[in-house]
Amino acid sequence: MRGSTRAQVRSAEPLPVTPGVRRLGWCLLGLAIAGFVTCGVGALLGFGARDKIRKLQCRGNLDQIALLTLIYCGDHDGWFPPAGTWCDSVVIPSGDSMRWLRCPSAPRARGGYAFNAALNLRDRGQLDRLETIPLEFDAVGGWNAAGGSELFTPRHRGYGYIAYADGHVKQHVPEDLADLTWNP
Repeated sequence: MRGSTRAQVRSAEPLPVTPGVRRLGWCLLGLAIAGFVTCGVGALLGFGARDKIRKLQCRGNLDQIALLTLIYCGDHDGWFPPAGTWCDSVVIPSGDSMRWLRCPSAPRARGGYAFNAALNLRDRGQLDRLETIPLEFDAVGGWNAAGGSELFTPRHRGYGYIAYADGHVKQHVPEDLADLTWNP
């Protein structure tokens, strides 16, 4: 349109509208409306989905932490790490390590999990019923936090996760804590 004037542009003939073009317009309008409805429903359902994703991430974090702790035990003749430095003992230093030591529902916390202090430098081979002994769990307290059920924090709609000394992870409500072997 180089060298054209406004008068020339205004006098251009409009494109003919055929029935096929009209149908295409209605289809596009229908797709746009369906897209807006889908986005609206997705936004309403998204809050529940985000919570589910956080729960899965938290469980995955505890799976990794428990695995690293069990690897530590294997490398140290079956002994659990010192409770006061458990994070420092089991974590391989990297920029990514802090991400999975935080519960996704507590993103500002330096550490979102605690170690069962009763396992401080204990020999894993001397313990019975490992499947009932909490190893690490959702908690307050920060980096290298260690303690017992008093630190347990149910961050996920009344639930929290606990990794056990045999390596499995399970979700619990605070009322379940009395049934667990916190001090083997």
